[in-house]
Amino acid sequence: MRHDLGSLALQAAQSDGMVANHATQILAVGQSLLRDLQSAESVGRLMIDLDRVMSAEPGSSDDLVLRGGNRLRVPKLSQEVSIIGEVQNATLHLYDPSRTRDDYFG
Repeated sequence: MRHDLGSLALQAAQSDGMVANHATQILAVGQSLLRDLQSAESVGRLMIDLDRVMSAEPGSSDDLVLRGGNRLRVPKLSQEVSIIGEVQNATLHLYDPSRTRDDYFG
């Protein structure tokens, strides 16, 4: 995003009139968005390969560092089924052992 904003700033500097004004406005919005993204806290879930993380060398790309406020939760049994990817609506369902895989897509 920084690269794109830099390109836009260069375009604005090289343009005249209306195009430069429009590019400058877009640049200001982009810079504001970048500041918001840099200060935003991540929320949500991260799926990991726990065996790979546990056997990773400290400092390697597979090493997972937990920071203040992070929690590692390993459920005993998966209680949900996530429907994601090329579907009309990504959803999360409670697991029901009586349902088949295709039942969750219906």
